[in-house]
Amino acid sequence: MGILKSRVSTEVEDEDIRDALTVANATNEWLRWKDQEEEKRIAWSVFEYDCSLCTLTSKRGAVDLTELPSHLPCAEPLWDAPSAQAWNALHSRVSLTARGAPTSRILRNLLAGKEVPLDLPAWSKRLCAQYIGRLLWDLKQLDIMATNEYLKLPSMSAAQQHTKSMLLHGLNTICESMYSPATTAELIHYNADEAMDLIVHIFRTSASQTKSPDPSAVSARRRLGAILVKNPQKARNLAWHAAQIIAVANEYLVSAPCEIMRVFMGYIFILAFAKFGPQPSSDSNLDSSPVRLDLSNRVAGQKAAIATWIQHGGYASIGLVKNVYNNGGLNAISHEAQTMLRKLRYWGLAKKFIRILESFDLMD
Repeated sequence: MGILKSRVSTEVEDEDIRDALTVANATNEWLRWKDQEEEKRIAWSVFEYDCSLCTLTSKRGAVDLTELPSHLPCAEPLWDAPSAQAWNALHSRVSLTARGAPTSRILRNLLAGKEVPLDLPAWSKRLCAQYIGRLLWDLKQLDIMATNEYLKLPSMSAAQQHTKSMLLHGLNTICESMYSPATTAELIHYNADEAMDLIVHIFRTSASQTKSPDPSAVSARRRLGAILVKNPQKARNLAWHAAQIIAVANEYLVSAPCEIMRVFMGYIFILAFAKFGPQPSSDSNLDSSPVRLDLSNRVAGQKAAIATWIQHGGYASIGLVKNVYNNGGLNAISHEAQTMLRKLRYWGLAKKFIRILESFDLMD
């Protein structure tokens, strides 16, 4: 597509960055590194979005593998460093892999049967899996073209068997490594994934045709409530992220299957959070304006308001719903979700998700 950079890397190599930076140039070095890392992360994010379109539309992705950055993203603590001094302290201590491993080297070692580096960030693991998935997709297309219906080249399919076996083995290795969180951040993400799995299960069972109560749904609700209430700050942070998904869709709605899934997942998390998550304390000021969760941080005062809400709680609103915790708040959120999904009805998936929202027992 040409929207990403070429294979030739212009990034500053790790060995060219001195381990010890003087106070005078530390800030400039950090800002320069952050700009380069941001460009890299944007490129990889575009690739992930392209992979989601590929999966949901059964069409080959538009991003070519040769356009991707030569290095994987760095570890999250390094990227999240709040200052030049904090970044310098971390950068001098983390491994080269955590700083952003060379993509080709990691993949070569993986396909050669070597273990996944323990310090390879979780996002990098996922990107490697998607990279291999794209290669397998291309081989599948070659197999199709080699059939009698097209080019009648049986030798082509046979020649690719060893390559496919190596790719599948590498994919299996990288996928297995994702189930063992190695850091606090990965453990938090793992718990967030568990919460989302529980939410999906609750909504799916609510839409089933059976009239008898599902014991697994009752257990899932109890478990979900425990997860959300145990860490209210994290729960509110996730709710804000879900609301931001909805905010982006309101401003830049994309008619694609992945957009339907993204909007649906955002709304059901908001619904589950309002129903099962931490509630405002009894001493919260009812007269104060609820925090709008679906506003951009570019709005004056919004960033501070969200930070305060995440830390201390209080009332919150989204869209036309003035207070998500009100008795009618859940129904109002569900109605807004259905309205949004109807705008994406052309793909046929929206109706199914709307029926799930309609069948969810909001009042029990």
